[in-house]
Amino acid sequence: MCNMAGTKEGRAAQLAKAAGLTVEEYAARVSIGFLRCSKCGEWKEHSEYHRNAASRSGRSNNCKQCLQRPRRSLKGRPSYFKGRSHTPQARATMSEQRKGNKRALGHRKTWETRQKLREIALRTARRGPANNNWKGGRSSEVKAIRQSAEYRMWRATVFECDGYRCRDCGDSQGGNLEAHHLVARVDRPDLVFVVDNGLTLCRQCHRLRHYKPDSIRNKAKERDLLQLSFLLCGG
Repeated sequence: MCNMAGTKEGRAAQLAKAAGLTVEEYAARVSIGFLRCSKCGEWKEHSEYHRNAASRSGRSNNCKQCLQRPRRSLKGRPSYFKGRSHTPQARATMSEQRKGNKRALGHRKTWETRQKLREIALRTARRGPANNNWKGGRSSEVKAIRQSAEYRMWRATVFECDGYRCRDCGDSQGGNLEAHHLVARVDRPDLVFVVDNGLTLCRQCHRLRHYKPDSIRNKAKERDLLQLSFLLCGG
C-alpha cells in the first residue's frame, strides 16, 4: 500500500475520517466554502475563521467562537508522548517531507517586499514629539556630546587619573570601564568636560550609581548588585 502520510491526499483522508465522512463528501463541503472546526466539530463558512497564511486552506483550524472561549489549563498533565520516541522510519519520512517545503522551512522575502515594508515602517513610525519616549530632544544633545572630541579626551583623562580601574569594585577589565559624571549634565551642563567631575566605574557599578527607587529597570540593577556582591565575596 502506498504511504500517503504527509501528502495533500493523505491529509484530506485524515480530516474526512475525523468528520465521519468520505473523502468525496468532505471535498464537496470544502468546495462550497465550508470548513470544519477542529475544536467544536461544526461546519462553518470561511468568514467564521481567522486568516492563517501558513494553513493550506488559508484559515485557522479553530473558529472564532472557539478561540474566544477560555482555554483549559494543561498544567500538571503529562504529555501523551512522554517516554516515547519516533522510529527511524518515521524520522526519515518526516525529513523527506520537509525537504523543499517553504511553508515549513520559511523563505526570505524579496527585495521589493523588504523595500515596501521599510517604506511603511518609515511612514507610520511615531517620531519626535509623537513618540512616547520623547523628552524634548535630549537624546540628540547627549549623542552630540558623546561623539565629540572633547568628550573622548575627557573620558581618556578620567581613566588615566583613576589608573584604568573601577573606583568602586576595582575591576580593570578592558572594554568594561565607563566614565561617570559625579554631577549630572542636566544639573550642571558647564561641568560636562571637567575632569574632577568624572569617575571611572565598571558597567555594573555605573548602573548601580544611577539606581532609582521608582525606575522600571530596578530588576536588572538589583540583579547586577547581587552578582557584584557575589564576586566581591569571592564566590
